[in-house]
Amino acid sequence: MFRSHPARRAILGVHAKDKPLAPDVDLQAIAENTPGFSGADLANLVNEAALSATRKGRESITREDFAEHLRTEFSTFRWLLEPMLTAAGFTIVTDGFEGSIYGAYTCIRA
Repeated sequence: MFRSHPARRAILGVHAKDKPLAPDVDLQAIAENTPGFSGADLANLVNEAALSATRKGRESITREDFAEHLRTEFSTFRWLLEPMLTAAGFTIVTDGFEGSIYGAYTCIRA
């Protein structure tokens, strides 16, 4: 089941509760930028960010640890999202390097 962003924020809080977060981590911003993530996806996000911090020898999880995993997740979803968004008339905006979708927009013509 997909959650609203307040619900995603609460789920992130539960999974990050006992983890050392750096001051630059904003769970509210992460929740707002993870539409379509289920509770399991969010739990995985927190765990992958923690693993990333551990691999890099840090004592706390930084915003970059979360961002690293989100880039991977959104690159993975691109094969599914791009055809649907294109068919609906959206223009896809990617990073031009890894091919991650940054956004989609449509123009309304008068």
